[in-house]
Amino acid sequence: MKKHFKLVFVLLLAAFSSVSFARDMPQKEKKMKTIRLVYGQWQGGDYGKPYTPIYGFGAQLMAWLAPASDAPLLEVPVDAYTGAKPETVRGVVWKDTVIRQMNAARSLIDQHKPDRIITFGGDCHVSQAPFAWLNERYDGNVGILWIDAHPDLSTPNETARAHAMVLGNLLGGGDAELAAEVKTPYKPENILYIGMDEMLPKESALVQKYGIPMVKTEDVAADSKKVTDWIRQRNLKHVVIHLDVDVLDPRSFYSVLPNYKGLDFETIDGKMTIPQLTRLLNDIDGASTVVGISFAEYMPWDAQNLKTMLESLPFMK
Repeated sequence: MKKHFKLVFVLLLAAFSSVSFARDMPQKEKKMKTIRLVYGQWQGGDYGKPYTPIYGFGAQLMAWLAPASDAPLLEVPVDAYTGAKPETVRGVVWKDTVIRQMNAARSLIDQHKPDRIITFGGDCHVSQAPFAWLNERYDGNVGILWIDAHPDLSTPNETARAHAMVLGNLLGGGDAELAAEVKTPYKPENILYIGMDEMLPKESALVQKYGIPMVKTEDVAADSKKVTDWIRQRNLKHVVIHLDVDVLDPRSFYSVLPNYKGLDFETIDGKMTIPQLTRLLNDIDGASTVVGISFAEYMPWDAQNLKTMLESLPFMK
């Protein structure tokens, strides 16, 4: 049954599996020490909605679907979802829990001292600990390709959810307590947005504040030149990639938040397709050394519904 189940859902990550991070690298880069983190955090995106537990399920499923690797697979301890009402602590929902889990992730990273970190999340905040560590590891000269339908620069003035603050924290802004955990903040000039085609008004003001450039989906629809040219112009030898799967068009990729029935707050739909994303990731890999990637906010609705159905059948237990 597991084999059949995997065949059904492996297509969801076929694009990601084809990225040649190890295959096409020079021999010296093949020896990079890599770790994989399963970081199923849900607290950063908890709006008190029934879908909240799917953040953790998505992280586990993505790690299972990913291609085999010699890299150790480490699980960041995350508090179990109980259905409790979201608790706002000093302006951020579940702040103390988010910080504790972030420190647990950092502890695992410190123990292994990797050259590359692959993270299976969870809400978008899972990028903070690995990206912060990697910018220290490479002396503050790492570029970020932020592939996302949202800028994630918010402060507690705009939202109480940590997943919308993560890039702000990495820049030394965002939430003051969360940002204090970043020892070497990123430089705004070393960050590029990709696939963020529209913005809510409050998001637009934050992007203008930092002056971060962006490449829209239409700019990478046929080729990746605008992205690879930017990497080379900045002379970035090392890059990290934050990939929120909501950058994908919900009409072609079902496992994203906008396809939740009953969504009652404003969001932005992505427009990218899996073939475009696959080519883009491979081209980024050809233009620089990818030292980190975070997969975030994968919401496997069909898998969750099937899991719920199976659990409801007494003869399956």
